[in-house]
Amino acid sequence: MSDKKIVIRIGGSLMYREGIELNTPFLEKFKNWYEKNKENYSKIVILVGGGKLSRTLSQQMSEYTDVQHNLHQMNMSATNTNAFVVNALLSDRETKSPSTLGHFFELLVEDNVKTIITGGLKVGWSTDMDGAVAAEVLGIDRVYKLSNIDHVYDSDPAINLKAKPIQSISWEKYMDMFGINSDNPSHTQNAHVPVDAICARFCYKRGVDFFISGGKNIYSADELGSVFESGTHIYSN
Repeated sequence: MSDKKIVIRIGGSLMYREGIELNTPFLEKFKNWYEKNKENYSKIVILVGGGKLSRTLSQQMSEYTDVQHNLHQMNMSATNTNAFVVNALLSDRETKSPSTLGHFFELLVEDNVKTIITGGLKVGWSTDMDGAVAAEVLGIDRVYKLSNIDHVYDSDPAINLKAKPIQSISWEKYMDMFGINSDNPSHTQNAHVPVDAICARFCYKRGVDFFISGGKNIYSADELGSVFESGTHIYSN
């Protein structure tokens, strides 16, 4: 059996199209990748974000409460709902979906468990952070994050039509670009940043890289695997 391991973070932005209509073109492509490649790995960890489902719930419930702990628990439930969708899509009876962070750690080191699919497991953490911690526990140095953007850009491409895609950037420069420092290390729910503050600082300190890719490349590529390293590589010095 191969000893290769992989951590994949699926952005919630890829889960739905209009309303809550499932984004079947992406989901079917991901299922095809999984079925063709699962035997090439001894461990596959799939973390799924909340995306539109999480943002919609937050926007509506913020009118009734400002208790951040409650809002984050609600958003975590949205990520796990999305993870259950991915689990059902793969239709693999051997996949495991942990319900707690402790259970997640147990599954990561369990030799007989190949595929783990989950959303958020700890209040205050993003699924980016879950992915980074999983990579460290597994002894690998990277997380592949697929989302609705093809690269990290030097400015917001929705505002600046001349924004340039970044092929590679160090965590130090990434944190400087997004104003991440020791004064604001907390995770902001549904924040529009490629990798959140807590996760970025963790990766910088622990030597975990991220590959940010996706966007239109997902749908134009013949094989989804070719997209994994086609975007921006955020690396440790």
